[in-house]
Amino acid sequence: MNLRIKILLFFLLVGILPLALLGGYSLFRVEQEVQKSANHNLLSLGTEVGKEIQRVVSEGYNAVHLLAENPILLYRGATREALAEELGKTFRFYPIIHDLTLLSLDGRIDASRPRWSIPFGATGPPRNGFSTP
Repeated sequence: MNLRIKILLFFLLVGILPLALLGGYSLFRVEQEVQKSANHNLLSLGTEVGKEIQRVVSEGYNAVHLLAENPILLYRGATREALAEELGKTFRFYPIIHDLTLLSLDGRIDASRPRWSIPFGATGPPRNGFSTP
């Protein structure tokens, strides 16, 4: 073997091979850390989204619960105008509520507030944003 080949083999064994092993190990460790970081970020995001969903659901539940306990809405002798006014107050106070319809015990609509439209047949917007049939 001539000297040139010996020097080349020595350089490959002493220089390039350890460099390749170290590079491969570094890539492996970086991949593990990236996976760990991605898992941590996704877990944090999932926790945040879960808390936000819980907050929205709880806010809606509380709004409906307080609406169900409203003494004016529970009073059977309340006029339709009073009911519509109370629904209007509730709608302004709880922006999560978009559609409100109050039915009597026999199934009549006492007061209603459609979401995006004027009630059928009306010539203008309902009084206080609510209709009273």
